[in-house]
Amino acid sequence: MEFPSVLKPVRFVLVLFLAILGLGGLLVASHAQSSSLPVDLTDQTSIEPLLHPFPGVYEARYISGFGLDETFTVFFEDRSESPSPIAFASTTTGPLGFGPVATQTNIYDTHFVVKDWPIELTGTLYAYRGWGAVGNNRQHRFYVSQNMITWTNVSTFTIPNAAGFTNAKGFVYYGFHDVILLNGTYYAFGESNQSQTMILSSTTGTDDWIAFASVGGPEAADGPLQLPSGVTSGWTPTGNFLDVENDEGMFKAYADPRDSAFYIALNPAVQSSLAAAEREAAFIDPANWTWHDGTAGPAASPVLSETGHHDLRECWVVPRSSPDAGWVLMYDAAYDQLPIGKVLGYATLDIDLPSPLEPGYLLYLPVIFRE
Repeated sequence: MEFPSVLKPVRFVLVLFLAILGLGGLLVASHAQSSSLPVDLTDQTSIEPLLHPFPGVYEARYISGFGLDETFTVFFEDRSESPSPIAFASTTTGPLGFGPVATQTNIYDTHFVVKDWPIELTGTLYAYRGWGAVGNNRQHRFYVSQNMITWTNVSTFTIPNAAGFTNAKGFVYYGFHDVILLNGTYYAFGESNQSQTMILSSTTGTDDWIAFASVGGPEAADGPLQLPSGVTSGWTPTGNFLDVENDEGMFKAYADPRDSAFYIALNPAVQSSLAAAEREAAFIDPANWTWHDGTAGPAASPVLSETGHHDLRECWVVPRSSPDAGWVLMYDAAYDQLPIGKVLGYATLDIDLPSPLEPGYLLYLPVIFRE
């Protein structure tokens, strides 16, 4: 189409306007994606628990784990015995691939967290490291192991509050459900004896942890991740820290203290594309954490709720090796058919992120008019 030369400036302005409009749409869409996380969980064991490890023989509490996709290991406190040992079960074919018998370790702590991160101590290389809470007190332990069965207690320690942590409530009593390494420093969320979620750091990832900020608790002053309305005590930052796909930040699960629901906390600022120091700074800023629906304050939008057949205790989400792999959320729960004890179940998790190539975005503006 020929365009009169007298109107060529109009053509240029029109094209520029459309290009800016399209770019603006992309920017707005990007912001909208990063402010909330569209999460859908489908309970795969809503009526009956997993058949393995044997329900009733093993009573699972405080689940954690490591692995990827279909190949992973879950650890739990086995309440079928007193004192309760830590046990684990492994699979290479997903949640339906566990064997009937779990393996007992030599640990009798609670809130045990294991990482398959090699570590060298006094000239010996260990394949695994773990942290456990001694009990209903301030003591914690750091362990190493070669085989996940026999663990060596390296040290017993308490976690102090930093001098500048002025709004601290109590101290970390109940361990931490995951540990993450960012920019050379180890971080975790700790559960205090006054229902506060504290952010912890360690330079070695062993026993030099310190609590320095609060990301949630009973009151607004405790941070954005508050307990549900009407609940005044208990708050479990269960599960692990995981990156959302498409550079949408990081998420972590929370367990309702009434054993009735799971919530997802989101930090959209912890983008995987950022430099290490920027990711670290985004992670430790309590103001960056919200609930998955973009809200702050009392948790009000659970992503998974109890059914008529079971409640919900703690969970661990299986990491993925690629965006094409599925999310699996392992949980422990009490089922009505098993009046004594907690057992394992699982749900599939879907995060339905919009594509950055949504219809209506002006990604390429063709030359409509030619000279």
